[in-house]
Amino acid sequence: MLVLRRISLHSGKNSRDYLDHQPRITAVTLQALQVRIASSQMDRRRHPRITSALPVRIWGVDANCRPFMQLARVTNLSDNGAQVDGLRHRLKAGEVVDLQYNNVKAEFMVVWAGQHGTRSQGELGLQLLPSQPCIWDSFLERACEFSGKG
Repeated sequence: MLVLRRISLHSGKNSRDYLDHQPRITAVTLQALQVRIASSQMDRRRHPRITSALPVRIWGVDANCRPFMQLARVTNLSDNGAQVDGLRHRLKAGEVVDLQYNNVKAEFMVVWAGQHGTRSQGELGLQLLPSQPCIWDSFLERACEFSGKG
């Protein structure tokens, strides 16, 4: 935001007006700048995310070396990753789990796990392992058809 102020200089009989070109930082411009910086730094993912609420079956070995299987929900996904919510078992980053959606299965690596006792408890960030199929194809096709008709 550039603010132009008129300055009068008096020198004897002659009076001149000058425009003073000084940038003025206000709370609004500062907030807009912070939002712009935060949005450019916040999401540096290589693949776009799609918000969802898909039921999945997840199984593997938990942090206590005990096998588990349960139903959970995918809250957002991309072609090579997913965020899972509703997990009752503790997992560690680096572990491999299996995920099934619509009779299609794939192996994922746990990238992050929500800490016990926090708001993110029961959440997982998963990354599809190389050479594994994209299990979201049927969902993405239906989503594209739906958005194409809307």
